[in-house]
Amino acid sequence: WDFIYFTGSPRVGRIVAKAAAEHLTPTALELGGKAPAVVLSSADVGEAARRIVNAKALNVGQTCIAPDYVLVDRSQHTALVAALTAEMRAMFGDEPHASPDLGRMCTVGHFDRMAKLLAESGGTQRRGGSAPPGP
Repeated sequence: WDFIYFTGSPRVGRIVAKAAAEHLTPTALELGGKAPAVVLSSADVGEAARRIVNAKALNVGQTCIAPDYVLVDRSQHTALVAALTAEMRAMFGDEPHASPDLGRMCTVGHFDRMAKLLAESGGTQRRGGSAPPGP
């Protein structure tokens, strides 16, 4: 290859860099950046929700522009949560795991890691649906 561009974890980035170095192939590594979505008090929450869900759903959230968390003005919080819920339902239906439009995680390890993070978050699930066993 003439050039390798990789977006992913530092662990896999090391593997890619090592393999590229053996062939003196230049690389650009985007390793685990954090991208917030910021919703101000003057925001159109419906539009913000559409953009947040689209950006997160693109390539199963495995892009450097996928929002990892949302910073929202307190005055918009309730409306944004409702708009995000509605947008997810509009895009993926009542059972997202059955939707052909929702990407899948590629390994059991990634799926299990995300399920554990959700279980341990202490947060409240706002979107219905369930996680089937496995990825």
